[in-house]
Amino acid sequence: MDSGSTSGQTTNAQQRTWAGLGSGVLAGLHRGWMCFDSWAGWLIGLDNSKYQWAVAQYELEKREEELEGDRRVNSENAARAHMEEGAGIDSGVPTARPQSSTIAR
Repeated sequence: MDSGSTSGQTTNAQQRTWAGLGSGVLAGLHRGWMCFDSWAGWLIGLDNSKYQWAVAQYELEKREEELEGDRRVNSENAARAHMEEGAGIDSGVPTARPQSSTIAR
């Protein structure tokens, strides 16, 4: 006989006892109650947090602040680049003016 059939017989023998029957019934009742509980909670709205709207509002405001910060940095960089182009600064180092060779007396 192979061991697979022996373990199958042992499982059947355990289920035939009162303890095996009770544990099987309890496991089935527990699965059924958990299914009913999740369905009933969804049906009457108990699966949503009481303050979910506040959490969603906070996350939205945080995201908008991050986007606004990114926009501000981009616009400052663009303004700086525009000012540097207008001043004739390419490398970021200012150029020196040539000095006059004539001395005024």
